[in-house]
Amino acid sequence: MAKPAPLPQPPPPTIDSTVRMLRVVYAVLLVAMLLYVYISEASQHQLIDMNRKFLAGISVIAAILAGIALYVQLKVIRPALEILQSKPDAIASIARWRSASIASYVLGEAVVLFGLCLRFLGGVRAICFPFYIVGLALMLFMFPRRP
Repeated sequence: MAKPAPLPQPPPPTIDSTVRMLRVVYAVLLVAMLLYVYISEASQHQLIDMNRKFLAGISVIAAILAGIALYVQLKVIRPALEILQSKPDAIASIARWRSASIASYVLGEAVVLFGLCLRFLGGVRAICFPFYIVGLALMLFMFPRRP
């Protein structure tokens, strides 16, 4: 019995293809964030008095997520980009850059989602807007740049 022909291997990722892919992911998540804010503010809500301990807990978790996103940017992504400046074909650095970037985008998205959840739970705008602003500011800070 003849062996089947091996499947063709995809080409290794390049800097250009990775930048293009990261910008698409970034744009999709940024538009999703803006839609979350729009939907939460366009819909009707029954406002309630939020439990202070619950709100403090959500705020601490959101701050930790924002801190982790910044840490990933500074300690994982920047070193990978520095390596790629000297060795543009370092596949391990491209993979590290790609996966860490997506992880940091998702963490920024989570902060905005906390604001969305608080709004639908009955929080007022003054409670929810800091979550929106921090998440959007994180995303703007993390725009994917070419090494």
